[in-house]
Amino acid sequence: MLHILFLILKIIGIILLVILGITLTLIGVVLFVPIRYQMKTETTNGMKGLRTEAKAHWLLHLISAHITYQGEELDWQVRVGWKKFRTTEEDVHIDDGDVDINAEAEKNVDKKITTHDKETASKKEASSSNTSAEKDGETSGKRTSSKEKKESWIKKIKCTIKEFCDKIKNIKEFLLEETHIQAFLRLKKELLFFIRKIKPDKIKGYLRFGLEDPYNTGRVLAALSILYPFYGEHFQVYPEFEREIIEGDLYFKGRIHLVHLLLVLGRAYFDKNVKLFRAKLNFIKRT
Repeated sequence: MLHILFLILKIIGIILLVILGITLTLIGVVLFVPIRYQMKTETTNGMKGLRTEAKAHWLLHLISAHITYQGEELDWQVRVGWKKFRTTEEDVHIDDGDVDINAEAEKNVDKKITTHDKETASKKEASSSNTSAEKDGETSGKRTSSKEKKESWIKKIKCTIKEFCDKIKNIKEFLLEETHIQAFLRLKKELLFFIRKIKPDKIKGYLRFGLEDPYNTGRVLAALSILYPFYGEHFQVYPEFEREIIEGDLYFKGRIHLVHLLLVLGRAYFDKNVKLFRAKLNFIKRT
């Protein structure tokens, strides 16, 4: 009897271990198998000649997405397993049969006429009531002096200015607290960490641009120079200060691991300063 009981417990233990192993394997696959993405865009005539193609897939193309933009038209396709979702659908043809179009049009015209007559009648009634109400308002408005109106307006303006100044002061004091500053620094650190992990592994291309105003061309060039650590020497920028032109070619690819996203969210959620910041925000919302 005990032998049979031990055998049953052994079988149950093996089944539980198999389920646990399958669960851990699935979790590991979801967290450590990367989402691979790539994008290629090119243009020879500004936004009019822009063509962009983006692809992403996960779990050996079990889940994939394909987006194309060309000639101001967007086309996308998403596949989950063997199920596909697309923008284009088959045309549906409807047989109208022997419907008398002229009769339907006449009915619609008659309906519009009747509704128009009803609307004009209601507008006349509303205008008559409004005129009578305006006359009563004018008689009552003459009784109030202009001095009282000015004093009430001045009081309202003073109250709104005071409330606005108090709100700015409270927000400033709230943001300058030490715990909140540390919470912002923590969130900034986690965001930069995640950006480093998802940035493209390979990037190449060029951009030749020139705007109508050379000053704006210089401003755009200054903004692109800030992003130089992101694209490096593999992407070349050629400014044109004497003519207006936008052309270029860009290709990049990379991968995203969900484990990095989980780490960022977990560290930010369990940080004590972030917890205090969330608690104070919830308290302010309730009050």
